[in-house]
Order: sequence, then C-alpha cells, then structure tokens
Amino acid sequence: MPTLNRPTPGIIAFIIGVALILLLMALWQIFFPLAGLTFVMTAALWFWLSLTLSCITLAILLLFLVTGLGVLFVGAGVLGWGLLSLFLFPMLIPFILPGLIILCFAATITRKKRRAGP
Repeated sequence: MPTLNRPTPGIIAFIIGVALILLLMALWQIFFPLAGLTFVMTAALWFWLSLTLSCITLAILLLFLVTGLGVLFVGAGVLGWGLLSLFLFPMLIPFILPGLIILCFAATITRKKRRAGP
C-alpha cells in the first residue's frame, strides 16, 4: 500500500499566504478605481464650493458698489448658481446657504437705499 504524502504545516501556510496575497491584489484592482473616483469627486466638490462662494461674495460687493440693471442680472445669476449648487451637492448647504441669505439681505438693503434716494 502506497504512503500518502501529507502536506506539512509550512506548505499549508505557504499556500494560504499565496492565496491571500492573490486575493488582496484582486481586491486592490477593484478598490483602486473606486478610490480614484472618490478623490475626483472630492476635488470637484471643493472646486464647486470655492467657485460658488467667490461668486456670492463678488455679487454682494457689486450690490454695494455699483448700481444698475447689470448688478441685478449678476445677482440673479449668482442666486441661480447657488441654488443649482445646493441641488447638485446637498452636503454644501451649511456653506452656501448663509452666503445666499446675506446676498438676499444685501439686495434688500441696496433696493431700499435706492428707493429712498441720496
């Protein structure tokens, strides 16, 4: 009767180690594109936030410095841009909403000053 060659514990550990390494390499190939997408979305979110807050700040400044119909269009455009930002990225609400509220108050103040006259 032939003797059975049983694997030693060292060979079993080696086979498990190689299988684990291959599994982790396969999982990394799946995880890496997802992580890259996360990095890109985070960068896009910060870009959108900084752009929106700069536009809101510029519109508030224009409301106080310049009068006329052009400022009204700029303010309406920035208000629309801010609302679009809130729709696309709801997690930016705590950052963008105070700026939009200040923009509306600034528009109300400048409108009352224009009606009252110099």
